[in-house]
Amino acid sequence: MNSRQRLIEWLAADIDTGLSSKTMAFVHLGATKGRFDAPHDPADFGRCYDLVEFVPELHESFCLIGERCPQFKCIIECWYFLSELWVEESPSGRCPKLARKLDELRHPK
Repeated sequence: MNSRQRLIEWLAADIDTGLSSKTMAFVHLGATKGRFDAPHDPADFGRCYDLVEFVPELHESFCLIGERCPQFKCIIECWYFLSELWVEESPSGRCPKLARKLDELRHPK
């Protein structure tokens, strides 16, 4: 199954999705405009992380996602670090380091 088919299945499934993970999916599928947004909190990031794990080809669209959704650019640039935080913290159900980092990236001082 190719990435397009997996994304269609993911979009059609009865799973927890959010605007940020849908942004990644829609941009990868070719959307040029729409209601796009980046993760606001660890739960949002977790949905994006799970999507990228399900459709690894999304990595190929990271630059495009950052272009189409400027709020996503800094998240994309730190993806691997944020992913490490998610893997480290998510089993506990609390992700304070990830939450802090996402807040810093979304609201730079």
